[in-house]
Amino acid sequence: MLESLSVPTRGRTHSAPSRGHITQPLLRSPSKRAAWMNEQIQVAKRQFMDGISLNYQQSLSDQSMYHTGLIELIRDTAQIFHREIPGSQITFTVPWAPNCIEGQCYDFATIGKHCDFLFVRSYNMHDQTMNECFAMSNAPYHQVVSGLSTYINLGIESRKLVLGLAWSGYDYTCKHLFEPGRCELEQNDLIRAPCSYHAARPVPYKDIMKLLPKSFTGKYWDEVSRVPYFNYMVNITYHEVWFDDPESISIKASILRKLKLRGIGMWNANDLNYSAVPIAAMQTEDMWNAMCPF
Repeated sequence: MLESLSVPTRGRTHSAPSRGHITQPLLRSPSKRAAWMNEQIQVAKRQFMDGISLNYQQSLSDQSMYHTGLIELIRDTAQIFHREIPGSQITFTVPWAPNCIEGQCYDFATIGKHCDFLFVRSYNMHDQTMNECFAMSNAPYHQVVSGLSTYINLGIESRKLVLGLAWSGYDYTCKHLFEPGRCELEQNDLIRAPCSYHAARPVPYKDIMKLLPKSFTGKYWDEVSRVPYFNYMVNITYHEVWFDDPESISIKASILRKLKLRGIGMWNANDLNYSAVPIAAMQTEDMWNAMCPF
């Protein structure tokens, strides 16, 4: 599915176009692509939007017959938006690294040439663990740096990359808890990744803050991945939650200067608590402030 979504970035917030669902048959039909692009540009004009962000997450090998269609769709969408809405921006959402993550084997270098910038999903990295089944970070610091650096090594300008962070975490059910940070998982039946984040329950940051007071361990800090985690129990079952908080996000935000990136964004803003409750308001403000590294 190819869809549009909002991409808040440092210094500017892009309006969210309506979703445009793309099927693989559409990728091989120039006439259908033209009709789809015309629909998107009309929606953007009616709603006074300043661009479109495209997101395609289906498996697409280098030899796929749809590979050329995807490139042409991105190229042509950029051309029509730039022509019809001067100053508009066209973005494409990419996985944390250009290494065929979950089958996303795209020509990222060419895609980068046609887009104004790429929104890099620097999260959901615990996706291909084949050996020990233990809960772990959704976005380890060094892996975030490695993924972004690999895009740059492809020839994509660093100023065309936006660091995308998740304002959510993962709640893992432990098969056995040896100690905090050693939560063994049941193997799931995913072919490529028997031990991965797919085995966990995604939890918005606002709900994680409600779970934390129920923890019997309190918040721990993992020095390797530079993120926090904690444990709690439901009846006789142990759980371990790995997530990003203001401290870990501010550490990742420093990557902007390190790699000279275009900006920073998150998925998604609704994962924070915007109520008037003082402690919730403080937690929300701290998360927003952590996105500003300078």
